[in-house]
Amino acid sequence: QRCTKRANMVLGSADVLLLLQRGYVDVGFMGGAQIDQFGNLNSSFIGDPANPKTRLPGTGGGNDISSLTNMIVAMKHEKRRFVEHV
Repeated sequence: QRCTKRANMVLGSADVLLLLQRGYVDVGFMGGAQIDQFGNLNSSFIGDPANPKTRLPGTGGGNDISSLTNMIVAMKHEKRRFVEHV
C-alpha cells in the first residue's frame, strides 16, 4: 500500500464508507475500465454480466463514492475504454 506511506491516519473500508455517508468527504477518486458518452462508468466487470470475461478488483464502495462525493475519474485514455454504452 504505497499510498499510505507517511499517512497521518489509515482507516478500514467500513470507516471510510461511514465518513462518506455522513457527508464528511467532498471529493472521491475512482478508477474505471470503461466510460460512455453520458458519463456512465464501468468499474465492475467486462463482458456479459452472466459470464464476465474479466472481473475488476475493488471493495464494492464505488456506488458510495459516485453517489456521495464530487467524483473524479482516473483512467488511461485509450480508445477501447470509451464505449458506446456501459
